Amino acid sequence: MRIRCMALAPTKEQAKQLGASFNTERTDYDLDLLREYLAIGLGYWQGVAWVEIVTDGGWLLSVPLFLFEITDPKASKYWEIRTDGASTTLWPPSLYEPDFNSQLADDVPSAVETLRELRALMEAEAFTV
Repeated sequence: MRIRCMALAPTKEQAKQLGASFNTERTDYDLDLLREYLAIGLGYWQGVAWVEIVTDGGWLLSVPLFLFEITDPKASKYWEIRTDGASTTLWPPSLYEPDFNSQLADDVPSAVETLRELRALMEAEAFTV
């Protein structure tokens, strides 16, 4: 799934949807306006749809989908759907590993390589005509 950034921050109404944990003064999604991104994953929790993207620094970032327009709606063949009753996610299996994000943050070579390989596979899938 490909998405294009249409806003850098939520509107006041959208911020209300995000709830009390969202602080407009402390939350910066580090997005580029009008840039097209690859959605590594898609999730729905607390009444909001979220996408997982990879930042230029190689981090996974969860961003509200309402900041984007969908430019290619095809779901990735690398996604698995899971739900726990409160949330539903379509993510590659590695994103479900309990310590995957922590390992990325700590630059654990195996996690960094897993994300790099996954991103390459998904980019080839999403950007091949």
